[in-house]
This record gives sequence, C-alpha cells and structure tokens, in this order.
Amino acid sequence: MTAPTYLGALQAFSAYQPRYDELRPDQGNRTPASYADPAAAAGGRVKFAYVVPDFANPTGETMPRQARERLLDLATELDIPIIEDSAYAALRFEGEPIPAIQALDVARSGSLDAARTIYCGTFSKTCHPACASAGSLLANR
Repeated sequence: MTAPTYLGALQAFSAYQPRYDELRPDQGNRTPASYADPAAAAGGRVKFAYVVPDFANPTGETMPRQARERLLDLATELDIPIIEDSAYAALRFEGEPIPAIQALDVARSGSLDAARTIYCGTFSKTCHPACASAGSLLANR
C-alpha cells in the first residue's frame, strides 16, 4: 500500500496480521522481486495492492496516470489484484480527471471479467462527508 494510507483500511486488514510493504508506483524504482522476495522470506507471498489513487486520505495526493499504469504492470507481474479505494474520486474541482485504475485495467485486459482491479467507491463522501462523524457524535451523547 501507499504510505501513509487510510487508517480504516489498515484496521480492517490488521485482523489478518499482514506484513505491509510500501508501494511507490509514482517513483517506479522497485521491481516485482523487491516485493516478492521479502514476502517469501517472511513465509508468505504478496497478496494484493491497496491504493487510494484520488485525493488520498490522509495526504490529499492524486496518483498520476503513469503511476497507475506502472501499478498495473506490477500487479500483472506479481499476479495480484489491486484494491482501488476511490471514495474521493468525485471530489475533483479543477484539472482533468485521471481514469480510474480499473478503467485502465479494463482497457488493457479487454473486459471487466478479465481485469484484476477491485473498485471500491462510495456515494456518501461526495454527498455528505461529515455524516458518519456527526452520527458517531450523536451516538455518544
């Protein structure tokens, strides 16, 4: 996963006691073996890549298209799925939108069934971003 990343995802994944490794697709300086070898040395294998490519929580960064393409190359070489957490993709107010990783994957593979990207989106972040926080405040009163 990219670092830092969404705390809720870390909490969800931690139940499985994973060993995390940092993705750096924007730098393009790591090989598939640099992920696979440490995983094998720890007694496992690379299972998936998790990214928040648009306006990432907590950094606000957006992954450039070239980095998304490199991530797809890496996932293909490692034969792993990509979990694309796109909760914030609709928050763009200026600039050209960058295609979702899943859209790039479908264009490469020819169909949604052949794609390896799992797209996770939400309507609530764009419509009512404070709703969950307000609800938990009310519940605690």
